[in-house]
Amino acid sequence: MEEIEAIWRIYERSVMDSDIDRWMALWEGDGVQLPPDAPALHGGAEIRSVIGPWMARNRATMKKIVAVITSEETQAVGDLAFSSGSYTFRMEPKSGGPPDITDGKFLTVFRRQADGSWKIRRDCFNSNVPR
Repeated sequence: MEEIEAIWRIYERSVMDSDIDRWMALWEGDGVQLPPDAPALHGGAEIRSVIGPWMARNRATMKKIVAVITSEETQAVGDLAFSSGSYTFRMEPKSGGPPDITDGKFLTVFRRQADGSWKIRRDCFNSNVPR
């Protein structure tokens, strides 16, 4: 689905630019993020309270961030859609040293909005890299 692929491109760009406002605009207000090794984040305010500081740290400490999201399957049924696939984040510290490279997989549920656009409803992801 082209609409979901477009969301992934905005998602990537938002992470690379550390743009929390653009990233949050991809979510439903009552969306839920299910991060690994942490409690679920319920609603936009809670998601922002965790992801916002992460993006701010990245802006302050990383000279370059590359985010690549590869959707391997996307399907829609009515007003719900899901996308599953893989991701890779490469983050190069401003202070030098080796880049931090993380890859993993995701399963994301979207819901069509009243205006016909799609927004993230639920997002679950985990890394393939042991931490």
